[in-house]
Amino acid sequence: IDKVQIICPSGLRTNWIVEINKFIKPEFHDLFLEPLGYPHLSRKKELNLTNRTLFILDEAHRIKNHQSKSTEYFFEKFADCYGALLLTGTPQTNSALDLYTPCKVLGYANQGVMQFINEHCVEKLMKRGKLHFYVYTSEVKNLQKLMDGIAPYSSWIKTKDVLDLPEQIHIDKFFSINKKQKALLDVAAGKIKEESISSKVPEVKILEKHLPAIQLLLDGLMPDSGKIKTISTDKIELLEELLEENPEEQYILLCLYHYEIDQIREALEKAKISYVLRTGKSDKDEKDNAVTDFTSNKARVLLGTVKANSEGLTLTNCRHMVYYSLDFDYLQYAQSLKRIHRIGQDKTCYYYYLRSVDIKDDKYKGLDSIVLDVLGVKGTSLSELFDKGS
Repeated sequence: IDKVQIICPSGLRTNWIVEINKFIKPEFHDLFLEPLGYPHLSRKKELNLTNRTLFILDEAHRIKNHQSKSTEYFFEKFADCYGALLLTGTPQTNSALDLYTPCKVLGYANQGVMQFINEHCVEKLMKRGKLHFYVYTSEVKNLQKLMDGIAPYSSWIKTKDVLDLPEQIHIDKFFSINKKQKALLDVAAGKIKEESISSKVPEVKILEKHLPAIQLLLDGLMPDSGKIKTISTDKIELLEELLEENPEEQYILLCLYHYEIDQIREALEKAKISYVLRTGKSDKDEKDNAVTDFTSNKARVLLGTVKANSEGLTLTNCRHMVYYSLDFDYLQYAQSLKRIHRIGQDKTCYYYYLRSVDIKDDKYKGLDSIVLDVLGVKGTSLSELFDKGS
């Protein structure tokens, strides 16, 4: 191999530019020789691949239609290069069926996707003609075997730096809801149950539909004559206490909604805590500047939505991540966990979950607990799927 060429979603380009030089000398890689839109590749923007080029396709699960022009173009180009490396966190973080197209590239589609998943989704060096692939889960089952396989392709990789990541610790932080919140949430729960019975749809599905309104109540807010009024400050006060626990440490604060962003910003400004903002409303430059300021320690807190900060970021300068609120999207949640627990992190990572409780009712199960239970079940199911392949 004398060249590595990389294609990734446009939102991840900055991260690739920063990270790739740590592992491959600049003269041995080409990043985006053309401003290729991905996954919408134009045939007019040719990839310069030879039989000595290693081609890397990031977030490979995004190519879902194996009959599209973009996918056909990739198939054609694969035949010209020495090897192709398809990178994806899927299906560990989503559906196994999202590997259909990568399976087809490998030539296993005719055997059935699930058969391929069961047989090959563990770390293995796979060779098919001129193509060389690594397929392995995010939980490496055989570290030495994997490193031995990678060695011929990269002499710069150090085992401990790359794959021997530190521990992850998950911590629950509880805030109490008051009588008014509990009464309103009880009414909502009753209506969800009624709708579930009448429509024969599981309660969790109904809950998902009403999530924004219920989350508003848990945040201590409620609509009143067209305005939003505060009925509790316990949750935001819990967040303030959490930030005070480690005053010298940096934190990432993630939530679902923009009104929560406004809530948290007000608290941070009141406490005179420096922060940067990274949400779906931020443009590309604002997002890049936020990451630069945070990773260079110019800001103590990175505040944003889960969706806008779930992929394409390396934030190993930080080891504390707080989930102010979450929904049922396992893909975004699992991807967001990895922003601090990845290559370059050498400290224990801490994840904090703000959970609602009713101190007078020990049987009360808040929305936060329901969401985390569902996410836990999804994670367990996918782990079991991969265990079959080992």
